[in-house]
Amino acid sequence: MPHHILIAYASRYGTTAEIAQSIAATLRDEGALVDVRSITESIDLSPYTAAILGSAIYRGQWPAEIVAYVTQHQQALAQIPVGLFTVGLMMRKPSEDARYKAQAAMAPVRSLIKEVDVASFAGCCRNLPQPWKALFSLLGAGGDYRDWDAIKRWARGYAQKLPHALDQAA
Repeated sequence: MPHHILIAYASRYGTTAEIAQSIAATLRDEGALVDVRSITESIDLSPYTAAILGSAIYRGQWPAEIVAYVTQHQQALAQIPVGLFTVGLMMRKPSEDARYKAQAAMAPVRSLIKEVDVASFAGCCRNLPQPWKALFSLLGAGGDYRDWDAIKRWARGYAQKLPHALDQAA
């Protein structure tokens, strides 16, 4: 029986939503049933055997809506394996400092779930409103830095880890 995976994301400008869709496509290629939903929707977790939660980093942290969602659904999420991904422009030039900041942004939710895998991806400035778009352009960060191959590799790795994580959860 294929895994039924929820990918829930917080996305203000569309970049994280596009990454969520790419992860979903890769997981479907691996044989999973996948639903992709905005964290702002009402989501019943009962049909899912696993979940992936993702968000961009805003001012160094995950937005309140995704932290609130995880807190509100902590009991259900604690019963299934969860992957996390975060999106931030600091990952356009990966360094230990950038990875640390990306991991720190997810800290409020990491202790509340059964974490299977975590990833940090570079983002995109394409859909940002002014003046943010102009500011990032001035800082030399005005492009699309998403590494679609890395995103697909992570999704395949998550799919490979999932059977063991589900055995542990049972």
